[in-house]
Amino acid sequence: MSQHERQDFIDKANGVIYGFGGVPDRDVLDRNVTHWKLETRLGLLRLHVDGDLNEFGIGIVYTRFDEAQRALCEVDCHSVLGKWNHYYISGWTVKEAIDDFTFWIRRVMT
Repeated sequence: MSQHERQDFIDKANGVIYGFGGVPDRDVLDRNVTHWKLETRLGLLRLHVDGDLNEFGIGIVYTRFDEAQRALCEVDCHSVLGKWNHYYISGWTVKEAIDDFTFWIRRVMT
């Protein structure tokens, strides 16, 4: 996977988050990555997109629900930590990964 494709994935995934109403999380100081907060019907979801997978794929969207038990009734997140990460490793195109990520975010929004 090229660096251009990884950056395309990062830009588009951040666009999905923003498009669903995500706001930058000013409580997290990281100059290299935008951390987001997104209010969902399952509670607050914190997210950030990472494209640093070397040659193994295009990226990961790290997410965590603040209310893990509330979210667990509908998504397969960690029961205590609320982690609900999306890994797009070898075999995914940028379009497929963005379509998949959009599907999952839409699911927790509506």
